[in-house]
Amino acid sequence: MVLSAVAITGCSKHHTDGAVGSSQLTAACVSALNDSFAQDVHPFLVKNCAGCHTNGGSGKTKFAESSVSLAWGEFSSMGNSGIEKVYNNAISDSHAPGVTGSAIESEATLAHDNYDATLSGCTSGIVAGTQTEAKILNLDLGDEETLVWNLSDSLSPSVSGMSGAFLFLDIRADAGGYYVISNPRIRTGPNGIIVRDVTVYINGSKVDIATLYRGVNMEIPAWTSESSNEGTLSLDSIILESAVSPSTELQLAFAALVAN
Repeated sequence: MVLSAVAITGCSKHHTDGAVGSSQLTAACVSALNDSFAQDVHPFLVKNCAGCHTNGGSGKTKFAESSVSLAWGEFSSMGNSGIEKVYNNAISDSHAPGVTGSAIESEATLAHDNYDATLSGCTSGIVAGTQTEAKILNLDLGDEETLVWNLSDSLSPSVSGMSGAFLFLDIRADAGGYYVISNPRIRTGPNGIIVRDVTVYINGSKVDIATLYRGVNMEIPAWTSESSNEGTLSLDSIILESAVSPSTELQLAFAALVAN
């Protein structure tokens, strides 16, 4: 189980220009988008759109089917602009009065932004699916430390232009028997770094919660220090109710990570 506190703020209507068709995405990107849809978008659609956008409903596209695979087939048929169409209709007071509108805007924004972070990484040609090497959390109860990854030699696949760049993450083995992670941050070298969509893995398994650093979408300038706010990826602390063990491994993965 994972617990997280994240503040959601509203945003204005989104627009997409020159969306890339799904046929132009790599297999890895399509897989990543499928995962993001299942985790970030589908629960929102089932909750808020199933009255119309299922078989027998009046909605043209049946993307709110309870079956994730059926819903994904319908949703992906809309192309890369589908997330924008869904979002803009969801926050519209006139699309389905009493169902859509400002009351669900925060939910819609979270679903949109998490999916869009993955999509942006794919369509911009940025390396997708990059992950750090796993770190063994050899901590006793009450211990804490800062995990450090040298991004020039600890990424798979490797990413060019990461000289002088380091990733930091604070972790504590709480006395209650679980881990607390916080303050993910990057120190850059001579190049700035684009970061999108950070996911945590424990013992090789993704920590499956939409708000787990999934909304990260940053461009960190060059020569940012470890203590600089410019390099802080999130202010949220995450409780990982994974039993504290000397063999526990943790790693981070990114939908997009590139030097610019």
